Amino acid sequence: MATKLENAKDIEVPKPIFLTEKESKEMREEYAQRNFGMSVAEFFKAWEAGEFKDDRERHSKVVALAMMIPEAWKSDAW
Repeated sequence: MATKLENAKDIEVPKPIFLTEKESKEMREEYAQRNFGMSVAEFFKAWEAGEFKDDRERHSKVVALAMMIPEAWKSDAW
């Protein structure tokens, strides 16, 4: 069922927040330490070696971190 917005122009869309490169690196490192107990560099090596392939329990966290690592986009580990 579709709905019609009466006053769509009155809807406030949140503005994106852009991180600096330093903030982005800090966020990745914190995520890697919190979820995997390792640095981003250690995670990336393990990920490329296929160590997370059958880790169904943490699959979404593995993919989330891999998507934050620029080098991962060029990797064959996908």
